Amino acid sequence: MDCHEFLLSPGLSLAGSLKSLIERVGGAHQKDAILVGVGLAGTWLLGLSAFGGLASGMRLLALFPYLGVDPAPYGAQRSTSNWCDRWLRMARLPLLGSVMAQAAVTPSPRGLEGVYLPGTLSWAHAGAVMDKSDFVSLIVPASAGVTVVLNNASSDLVVERTQVVFAALNDQIELAYADPGSGELAHQVVAWAQGGTFGDLRVASHA
Repeated sequence: MDCHEFLLSPGLSLAGSLKSLIERVGGAHQKDAILVGVGLAGTWLLGLSAFGGLASGMRLLALFPYLGVDPAPYGAQRSTSNWCDRWLRMARLPLLGSVMAQAAVTPSPRGLEGVYLPGTLSWAHAGAVMDKSDFVSLIVPASAGVTVVLNNASSDLVVERTQVVFAALNDQIELAYADPGSGELAHQVVAWAQGGTFGDLRVASHA
């Protein structure tokens, strides 16, 4: 299984990032490719699954994706603020991009404990991969073949709510849970990459 590291850049457009990714995986028609994104990269993969730039046979794993500000799966009781979307729009403006790259996403993004250090996720990085701060805009269009792994180490995670919300929005998404600090995480990813269900270590144990 070939592995390639792909780093997102807040200075690269969505089209530019997509072109670079396609070159890494060997072309847009490589249907057996598997893509794993962690944190904000997981969010980016969710967007690409609806963008139409990837082969339909690709399998995507979004590990602990940034779902926006105050997403419902992580305990939010209210809709996201319009100001968050304004920050995202400003972060995509060339003149403000460098400034917004130094401004941390606020309020602190839930669900990213153990994935990013506090304050390291900037509005410029978020703006490079998502248009809105509401996770609904990411989940609804996501295509089949996407596994979303939520951070069950987060004290804000409401498992029962996630199951209901994700099923109501998009029943094609396979939902799973993991701890970013778990020693079994790598084996869980390998098991998924070998065609198993995320979290099934039996597949990876025979690698």
